[in-house]
Amino acid sequence: MAAPWFHLDPLTESGVVWLPKDEAKHATGARRLGEGDAVVLFDGRGTVARATLLGVRDRRGDVEARIDSLETHEPLSPRIELATALPKGDRLSTLFDMTTQAGVDHLIPLRCEWGVVKPSDEAPDRWRRIVIEASKQSRRAWVPTFGTPISVEQACREGGARCVLIAQPEGLPIASAIESWRPRDGERRPPSIVRVLIGAEGGFSPGELAAAEAAGASRVSLSPHVLRVETAAVVAVAAVRGA
Repeated sequence: MAAPWFHLDPLTESGVVWLPKDEAKHATGARRLGEGDAVVLFDGRGTVARATLLGVRDRRGDVEARIDSLETHEPLSPRIELATALPKGDRLSTLFDMTTQAGVDHLIPLRCEWGVVKPSDEAPDRWRRIVIEASKQSRRAWVPTFGTPISVEQACREGGARCVLIAQPEGLPIASAIESWRPRDGERRPPSIVRVLIGAEGGFSPGELAAAEAAGASRVSLSPHVLRVETAAVVAVAAVRGA
């Protein structure tokens, strides 16, 4: 069985480290790990360590571990940025969890004219906990980051080296849109960044669509059916990662 993953940031290059209380509780409680058991530690920014639990616990509940080896992982290409309207309640947690597993790199709350949830300027700590847990489960070295909320026009205007796609019925398949994309210099090369916009349950307004297309965004179709926001987000990320 593969060694379980635990988050530790910062992660030192060698020697002894302390697994913080919450992670230690998960390791020794839910996972029933103890002295001598192997674990994987990651900082969420590409550094991954193979380590061994030493079984020593301090007053705070932290558990001691010895780093046995260290490696650095490069982020996957292309970088996937998801600018999405936010669904209500537990569906938002599902969106962050599932898109992290699918391979998203950066999450941006999208202010939509027909959106129900109004995003705040700061990403709550709860959001980061969700993507860390999903990263542990999917064994990815890079934890997704969060951007500040932006409008549809802003999301599309930040094109340049980005391939910007906007989810809309009767659009191109994602793979075709990425293949046909050209940077502003006209040179034929695959995009290093793909940004996908997902609208609210009612879709994008005519004004938002006009602004997106004027900024050079390409319409892409995710399904012949109407998808919920979180479903559309997961389908889009998976399609870009597999393109």
